[in-house]
Amino acid sequence: MAPETEQEISILLVDIVGMGKLYNGAEEADAEARMNEWREEIRRQVEGGKGQIVQEIGHELLCTFPSPLNAFEAANNLQRIADARKTTKSKNQFLDVKIGIHHGRVKITDHQILGEAMYIAKRMINHADAAQVITTRHTRDLVVTKDRLKFQTPDRNGYETRDEQLMLQELRWKDISEDKPYIELSVGDECIKVSEDTGSVTIGKHASNALCIPVAGVSREHLQITFHHGWMELRDTSSNGTEIVPEGDKPSFLKKRTARIKGSGTLHLCPKGKGASKTVISYTIITP
Repeated sequence: MAPETEQEISILLVDIVGMGKLYNGAEEADAEARMNEWREEIRRQVEGGKGQIVQEIGHELLCTFPSPLNAFEAANNLQRIADARKTTKSKNQFLDVKIGIHHGRVKITDHQILGEAMYIAKRMINHADAAQVITTRHTRDLVVTKDRLKFQTPDRNGYETRDEQLMLQELRWKDISEDKPYIELSVGDECIKVSEDTGSVTIGKHASNALCIPVAGVSREHLQITFHHGWMELRDTSSNGTEIVPEGDKPSFLKKRTARIKGSGTLHLCPKGKGASKTVISYTIITP
């Protein structure tokens, strides 16, 4: 048995929301794949923020960080990634995350975290809704001098505490200024953003794709798109290929291979088939 230690840490609990709807709207293998993608994304953001995943129970992961700033940065990244992966036509297919954060002194033994701070962190995630990051006033005050982080008091009827330091605060992650470049992809009424933090996204006929285009001639998973160092990397995995039409440049045809492009233009997933006009994706690389 490992010796018991006491230390101050930031506790982040993240719950993946929407698995029930996902299992109802997708094949079990696809739903499991999406869940595993999210587990890996959470691990990447946590470890990239100097944190670690201590425990996983169902769809909830217990993570620890050396400071609240590290925890809030990871929470901000996870919410932005979840937001970027959403589509407007397949709302039963995307996953959200809700997050609770608290900083305090805990006892650590055998991969268990014990103490009042752990109890408070659980209360925070219980009061969070999908797409929210809820914390305590005490934890907020530890980072309030950081101009990029913005908070507000959430509307929570029924939550009572006599300790002002435990009053609820919500991270306004949508209001945090971002200076990172990203790709904006749109087709019809749907629009998604892809940044380096987002990781790879897919486009295709199946509902599990970030952009779903249910048109004959479009493959189940037609394109994989990644943003890296200012370039958009396209990997075509389709049967019919993709035509790339950069703005002000000559078009090129991509099939079963990879290409890197910049600027803006259109992607034609079914350039010669029926319904070709419905498969035109506009892309723009935006540098703030």
